[in-house]
Amino acid sequence: MANAIKEVFGEREPTQQRQMVAEILSFHHVIFHPTENHDLRNNHAQIKKHRELLEKMCDRHGVPVLPVLAITSWENSGGSTKVSWADAAGLGQMTWGAVDEAHRYAARKAQKLKEQADWEKYHAKILKDDKKLEKAKALYAQAAKLNVEQRHRQMALDAGVKDERAIAECNLEDVVLFFDFLLSMFGGRVDHAIGAYHKGVLNQDDILYDYMRRRDPTVLYPQPHDRTAFLEALDRLNVTYLDLWNDPRSREMLNGLRTVEGERTTRANAHLALGDESDIYPWKVLGSLSALNAGEEYLARVVERYSVPQLAGEVRGLPAFKGEEGRKEGANKGYLVDFSQKYWAGPHDDKRQSWIRPELAGYLFHLRDRMGRLIGDGAWSIPIVALGKADEKTSGWEQELHAKGVAARIALAGLNIGQSDHLKQLLQQDYLFDRIYLRSSREEHHIVLNPRFGHEFMKLYQNKIGVKRADD
Repeated sequence: MANAIKEVFGEREPTQQRQMVAEILSFHHVIFHPTENHDLRNNHAQIKKHRELLEKMCDRHGVPVLPVLAITSWENSGGSTKVSWADAAGLGQMTWGAVDEAHRYAARKAQKLKEQADWEKYHAKILKDDKKLEKAKALYAQAAKLNVEQRHRQMALDAGVKDERAIAECNLEDVVLFFDFLLSMFGGRVDHAIGAYHKGVLNQDDILYDYMRRRDPTVLYPQPHDRTAFLEALDRLNVTYLDLWNDPRSREMLNGLRTVEGERTTRANAHLALGDESDIYPWKVLGSLSALNAGEEYLARVVERYSVPQLAGEVRGLPAFKGEEGRKEGANKGYLVDFSQKYWAGPHDDKRQSWIRPELAGYLFHLRDRMGRLIGDGAWSIPIVALGKADEKTSGWEQELHAKGVAARIALAGLNIGQSDHLKQLLQQDYLFDRIYLRSSREEHHIVLNPRFGHEFMKLYQNKIGVKRADD
């Protein structure tokens, strides 16, 4: 994975490259978990058939192949004729709007080449310069390659299909040209071009503008036909996708907690908020690329690992402590602590129930404090269904999960509408900021800690209790 990041973003500082790797690892379940509509094994098998063609298209138009390979290895859905609910089709899941934009971009590039060729040809005749004439011919040839709209229509006609996006060569060439267009919109910055492939140029502009304006109030919003000042600011401030990701306000705009205009998302303005995992799109496609480069054996292994439900898959490898003997072992080794019953309401008859990881205790302290402030009740008790022990009627993986001390099931039955809404808001916020994994129903919220942020939760526990784990 580190190699894939280095190949695509070799100019970035090592610290940034390491964070990119960490972010991708954080979303492995999203990337590799097979579903009815998306299985990376099928996607990779499909793009391998067309990789040589994709490389040919990238070479033809002077576009870096790895970012486009990353996108198509993720997007193709296992077939060149697949069409999504949003009418995105083909190996690159191109909408007609994206296809039209790619064709317009190609036409503009062709026109510039023709004008250059005309100039060289004119001077070649005046100066009787054969080299200028040869240069003119080369420029005309380059321009001819960009006559893609007519060429693709002819290819569709010859193939007897109405939708050119179903033809692999047409679709991939449009993907390459569209990505080249996106690169031009963001000054050649690959990370923003990848982000805009999913969320669109205007949304990417809005988030970048909001971020840059907070650092330099003189930054101007990009104009439809002149992005010069905007791109100069982007270059001067050197804003990367990681900068947006690490900035709380920008992150909320990326994940939909704020609209693209920066307002807190409500039911009234929700249509202006991003969705569909727009924030993690770069990590998904780069994770797919790293797996493609690692080979089929690696891909099969990680797909198998993440075939289980997300709540279980993300904490695989952590030790489980079952029953009374397990509780004693976990406590003696410093893995489990007693989460006092004064902080939560629920089944207290089994001693094992209250023994959880200190990291989970730290998170629950933090959740309880925030909830108490929202509802004006500092003594609020968390309504727990299960903590250190799951009901024996639940599935094996759930029992294993709770025996690890990193999971909690929170009941909704005893909460009024306002309390329920506040709790949902807090949990969704923590989920979108990757602190927890969340599965919700009408009756309860099932949460699991993200181990990557265990150090944060441990500090919360230490601050509350005032003690440290023996091995810290």
